[in-house]
Amino acid sequence: MKYVKFAKSTIALSLMLSFGYANAATYEIKEIPNVKDHRQQFSTALNNVGEVVGIARSSVNFPFYFENYITNASASIRANCGISDAEISAGQLDASSASCLKSTLSNTSGNFVDSPSYQKIGDVVSFKYSAGETTQTTLTDVFVEELNSLSRSTVEQLNDINNLGFAAGTASAPYRKISFQQTGENASESPITLFERDFTSRATVINNGNVLTIAPKEVTFGGVSAATSITDNNFVSGYQSVSVREVAQTTIENDCKGESLPENVCAWSLAQNLSLYDLRPVVWSIDNEGNVLEKSEYPLAFTPKENQNGNYVAYASAVNEMGVAVGYGDAPATDNDNVILKFPLLFKDGTTIQILEDNRDYDGGYATDINNQGLVVGHLQKFVDRQYNDEFFVYDINTGEIKTPTTFYKSAQSQAAAINDNGYVVGVAEYELTTSQIRRKHGFLYDLNTDQVLDLNDLTECQSKYEIVEVSDINNNNQISATAIKTVNVVNALGEPVLDDNGNNVTTTQPVAVLLEPISGGQIDDCGELEEPSYERQGMSTSIWLLATLSFFAVIRRRFI
Repeated sequence: MKYVKFAKSTIALSLMLSFGYANAATYEIKEIPNVKDHRQQFSTALNNVGEVVGIARSSVNFPFYFENYITNASASIRANCGISDAEISAGQLDASSASCLKSTLSNTSGNFVDSPSYQKIGDVVSFKYSAGETTQTTLTDVFVEELNSLSRSTVEQLNDINNLGFAAGTASAPYRKISFQQTGENASESPITLFERDFTSRATVINNGNVLTIAPKEVTFGGVSAATSITDNNFVSGYQSVSVREVAQTTIENDCKGESLPENVCAWSLAQNLSLYDLRPVVWSIDNEGNVLEKSEYPLAFTPKENQNGNYVAYASAVNEMGVAVGYGDAPATDNDNVILKFPLLFKDGTTIQILEDNRDYDGGYATDINNQGLVVGHLQKFVDRQYNDEFFVYDINTGEIKTPTTFYKSAQSQAAAINDNGYVVGVAEYELTTSQIRRKHGFLYDLNTDQVLDLNDLTECQSKYEIVEVSDINNNNQISATAIKTVNVVNALGEPVLDDNGNNVTTTQPVAVLLEPISGGQIDDCGELEEPSYERQGMSTSIWLLATLSFFAVIRRRFI
């Protein structure tokens, strides 16, 4: 099978469906060095001086508590993971056991994630890339003497960075091991071991190593807050818990008596299957020391009827330097106001505004970014053939005009991630023509001024070892932060190389964070036809968009929602 990329066209996108293969040396790919001991890395944002923030995961040498579910000879986890007596005695698991145990404790389809009786696996850390170096940024995690390391139970995600070096994001609280003596009829005679934490998530700002966490309006059982973007004049967009939902409060009062579990741990357990909080968009204004000067909280886009008792929410995904924010939230469908769906929203001067004047043509949507000229990007959704189909949009808040440009071909699904002040949009779109329901995706660059869409993989050198599958941001110098996949040597859970029977390194494809640098005077080259790569290329299905399913809290981000 031949791998044929479509030639770019400045006239009509249909001309891209030729068999010529056009590539370009107009962008240079710079791989961002990995965070130590982490195998996968994703970029999330960059500023105008080329500093990039992102996340790393899939760590090696993970530290484990040796609790009964590991040390007890009859424990099911121990048996399933093949943990030996020698490993227990040494207090050190081999690569196979460590990989199995970490996977088991992280498996969201099992009972271990939802139970406070088992160690919690976070394994998502943030990084900052500056002047050619990558630095891990610890936001909320703490050192644990028993583990002789950080707890690595947190999910820490920097989502944006301004030109002054202030980075904003979201982090969960670290879990700590506690001993609890139960009371009541079914109480255990001896204290039981539990894992608890102080909050689900906190909006976080870091500058020069100084970390500020912003508490939400409602802090009962810890509460929730998150930061999604930050401007040069220190507007921070995000969301926060504003109240405990009445149904959740009633359930906690009935079920959490402090006998079998501490009240906060019991509430956490219930929250795995029950939404605790009413969440609302917020824009904070902070000073250069990170102190909150004021905040603007925004309401839902509609007023629920008496019979509408759902958990309705809204989130701010991005904010510009005028303090105008965008995001998404629940709103009624035009044809039936009893049907509530997620639609793109605008937050301005204390008012929540629906970007779509008429929701009749769409079944949902998300606004992900806004520039300083009032141009908003995101994607709209139509429910077709039992699934949501996405198309990216550009909305001008000054004129009310909304555009949905075609990308690589007419029916290609697409999502916009960011827009700069030059009118350049970046995102991802299907490029593969196939009858399969899963179509591979590439990063794209759209020029609003010329209505031109280009595959970012066509803007790099021929035979590049990188395939750009996610794009997170573009700055005003047209530098782009993205995530690519490339072939790497496999290492096991202890960081050791994996070899085949002949002693050769086993290889796999892996996500890496990259910075795309414009090449001054770069020219488009004709690379001819290239063979399809031997590996199976991955699209959005294995991208950073799935990060939320790996976390202990929902990661809501203007770049990936």
